[in-house]
Amino acid sequence: MGAPTVVLPCWTRKQVASRILAGESLFILHNKVIRVSQSWLSVHPGGSLSILHFVGRDAADEVEAYHSDSTLRRIQGYAIATVDLGEEGWVPLLPPV
Repeated sequence: MGAPTVVLPCWTRKQVASRILAGESLFILHNKVIRVSQSWLSVHPGGSLSILHFVGRDAADEVEAYHSDSTLRRIQGYAIATVDLGEEGWVPLLPPV
């Protein structure tokens, strides 16, 4: 028997924005909301700014370009929700968020 399937909640843009405003570092990877911890930021080989640049944005192209398949699988473990991308994909959240 394999591991049980985890069903993630589906968040709205407003929910994602409110969590970012509360201090969480979240980015979108396809339709998943990925939470980045402070410990992850402090040890990321590309530096914290390479992640922080994508807070509130879809980072799929960059994440896939710079990470191995095993790392991409590991990143999925940090998914805390899904989002509806809509027909045009995820529209980046803009400051002040």
